[in-house]
Amino acid sequence: MQDADFFRWRLSGILETGLSGVDGNRKRIHVNKLCIFVAMTILGWVGWWIGSYIGFMTAYVVSGIGSLIGVYLGWRIHRDYLS
Repeated sequence: MQDADFFRWRLSGILETGLSGVDGNRKRIHVNKLCIFVAMTILGWVGWWIGSYIGFMTAYVVSGIGSLIGVYLGWRIHRDYLS
């Protein structure tokens, strides 16, 4: 691809998506990842807090289960309320 063609292609992309360079679909993906990350972090921490009363390995396992539930809940929150 020659330089002029590349710049013409890049300019058409900027005009389609705006100066941020992120179209609507990519913004939705970023928000989905953010919802999953926040829910996973919070529920993983809650799982660790609950499991730590029994022991270290229990806290580790319950935190992992809480994180998995957080992934699902974050995805559902995005799908049901933000899409």
